[in-house]
Amino acid sequence: MQLERLHTRRCSGRPGGKRLRAPRRPSEAWPPALRADLTDVDVALARTEPAYAGRREVREVEALFADTIAAAREVLYVENQYLTAIGLGEALAAALAKPHGPEVILVVPQTCSGWLEEGTMGVLRARLVRRLRAADRFGRLYAYAPCVPGSDGPVFVNVHAKVMMADDALLRIGSANLSNRSMGMDTECDLALESHGDHRIGATIVGLRDRLLGEHLGVAPAAFADAVRAAGSVGQAIERLRGGPRTLVPLADVDPGWLDETLPPTVFPDLERPVADVAPLAETLPPGLREPVLRTALRGLGVLAVLLGLAALWNATGLHDAIVPSTLAASLAPLRESAAGPLVALAGFVVAATFLVPVTALIAATVLLFGPALGAPLALVGSLLAAGAAYAIGRLLWRDTVRRLTGPALGRVARQLARAGTTGVAAVRLVPVAPYTVVGVVAGALQVRFLPYLAGTALGLLPGILGLSLFADLLIG
Repeated sequence: MQLERLHTRRCSGRPGGKRLRAPRRPSEAWPPALRADLTDVDVALARTEPAYAGRREVREVEALFADTIAAAREVLYVENQYLTAIGLGEALAAALAKPHGPEVILVVPQTCSGWLEEGTMGVLRARLVRRLRAADRFGRLYAYAPCVPGSDGPVFVNVHAKVMMADDALLRIGSANLSNRSMGMDTECDLALESHGDHRIGATIVGLRDRLLGEHLGVAPAAFADAVRAAGSVGQAIERLRGGPRTLVPLADVDPGWLDETLPPTVFPDLERPVADVAPLAETLPPGLREPVLRTALRGLGVLAVLLGLAALWNATGLHDAIVPSTLAASLAPLRESAAGPLVALAGFVVAATFLVPVTALIAATVLLFGPALGAPLALVGSLLAAGAAYAIGRLLWRDTVRRLTGPALGRVARQLARAGTTGVAAVRLVPVAPYTVVGVVAGALQVRFLPYLAGTALGLLPGILGLSLFADLLIG
């Protein structure tokens, strides 16, 4: 591995838009009471910067991670908050599959922070850990979560470190997680140093590893180093020493259930590159739709923030005890177990939507009642039936009647929908500019073509149905 190829660049002042001035007089920034482990050594900075404003992306963090994994010969020590980066997971699996590859020591949190992160990043991590265990034909993978004593018993530590060490050859510490985001979406900066065979630097790298693992195991660094020499293996030394009040607990196998089959390889919290600008989407919409759709999209972000806040309130207070989804589902069990239950649910969609009951509430109730496997398809069919019923009502009404009820602004949107076809309807359903049923009534009254209207409705509803299916299932659990 070659740190020299990570080129340096003079600070451009991007964060504040201005170039930083040099200090007026030199000063010693190092705290006098803190003893330095190393002095007079060359270091390198590895960065991640997404492409922006004509600048190319920088993926030095990813390149150095890959080089470090490939170069490790005896021990690769990884302490990190996340473990979800697909490419680095494959690199770790390749190292474990080598007959004479390194031991891989992973220290990560036992669980992710919060139900939403556990249902996304936690699922991705579980996949990667299963992949590593499948590749570990020679028994060199050691995956742990740190645990410390608490007032009511053992407590797992929420690991936030970002540390990697390869043998006595390389050390890196910085901001980058082992996640897709840190490879290309977030802005990251890691500091790395390489020993190049210098015993002084190599001993410091190994000493830091022994200090970290000794702290996790509640033993002195020297005691851990002695255990490594006696066992001939870092992983086996951990196995011999763990079990005390402060210890490392083997990472538990997690079965994420249907989420594992449903979530794509990457999810919104862990995308590798920034989401494309909304401008191309706006250009595909008819001019009359761009402003209301984009304006409503901004409102939608506010609604999303409110929903996340309510979810936090739900978990942090006693509200979740007042309305327990599992209790609600149990009370409706006769309908779920009835052969006519799905038909009743579909009929309920049409009737309730006609009376302007929010379709999102109907979708969530259906998934809650029947579960995601059956509830999501039923919710889609019920939504389409409700959309068809609203369309039919609009076709039966006079256009002037609909215009008086809805106002001229919505009428202009509907006329644009008539010309836009499927994509326009999908955009309005995805970020609705009016209540679900009202859009259907207006579309029918102004004779938007039925099949494009129905297809656009389906396309616009699918993301929401999948999201509500995930949310409802987490509430049940």
